Amino acid sequence: MLQLKALYMIEHPNVIKFYGISEHPTMENFIMVLQFANNGSLRDYLQSKQQEDVLKNSWSETIQIAKEIILGLKHLHENRIIHENLV
Repeated sequence: MLQLKALYMIEHPNVIKFYGISEHPTMENFIMVLQFANNGSLRDYLQSKQQEDVLKNSWSETIQIAKEIILGLKHLHENRIIHENLV
């Protein structure tokens, strides 16, 4: 329960906001309620940049994305939260 409270308190521009949990209506488990990402997931964004299995992205944009991910993870770790799945 403390972990959920810690997630709820996180405020950072590079971390999707956690709003709470809810029971899944058709499954016997719970789902996390998160901030809506207007442009979709990072995976979707990167897949939209692929042409013939080659990422068509500038190095500067790729480095900027990596920096933003690192800053978000750093903020989580500073608040004693470990992100368990980066896939």
